Amino acid sequence: MLTYIENSQADEMLQYEALGFHIVIDMYDIEIDDKGLIDLVEASIKVGKLTKISSHYHFYENRFSGIILLAESHLSLHVCLTTKYAYLDVYTCGDPQGAIDCANFLQKSLNPKKVIQKALHRGLIKPKYI
Repeated sequence: MLTYIENSQADEMLQYEALGFHIVIDMYDIEIDDKGLIDLVEASIKVGKLTKISSHYHFYENRFSGIILLAESHLSLHVCLTTKYAYLDVYTCGDPQGAIDCANFLQKSLNPKKVIQKALHRGLIKPKYI
């Protein structure tokens, strides 16, 4: 269930460390090379210096889905080839830089005309200043 957070609550949340970092990106009017999508995802994992455990890729009716289980958590990319839309979801525990580098690489490679992105700090449990 989603809950609205008042500004005072948001300020209080800044006093906590995050256990994870979650990036979600909607990309519109991307440049697609459907034969290179798997290689692109695999390259993004290397760019982010993330640890791949396993992966599964699937093409179905002009759609591509890729899910990668990472030691740090997961990455998923879904692409609709006919509408040139892509959705990226990257979550990592610990240092967020790997997720950021991975997402930036994929976004730059797909060269969308429009982007909507959100980054979330997850697992706010440890007080910073105690």
